[in-house]
Amino acid sequence: MKAVPYLPYRAQAKSLFAATCYYLVFSAFLNKHCSGFIVYPRLLESRDRSGQLVLHVHDGLTLTLEKSSVLAKNLQFVSSTSSHSYTEILNGEELERNLYHDTTHKSSLIVHQVPEGGVRVKTEH
Repeated sequence: MKAVPYLPYRAQAKSLFAATCYYLVFSAFLNKHCSGFIVYPRLLESRDRSGQLVLHVHDGLTLTLEKSSVLAKNLQFVSSTSSHSYTEILNGEELERNLYHDTTHKSSLIVHQVPEGGVRVKTEH
């Protein structure tokens, strides 16, 4: 039997296959354990006069939120797939009104304060 010569792309293919397997296992874990994760955040009073909001998401996660700036009156949002590209013009001033960020947890949120002292929080990705 003749030996098959070693080809560099085989090592790359094995590495890519292993990475794909890890990704699939990790994705399955996230879908099973993290999808539909519902929390009821509470807005805590901040004694800081800098305008920060303190948002208790769940035990072990409290965010200290600062106002964010969009830096543009009109923001061009572009998303694409392998076959199409979509462009949407967003009003930067409107986005900025309720946009906050936490630098420690590297998170960005839209926070709407609702009647009765509650909050509605939306994450942006």
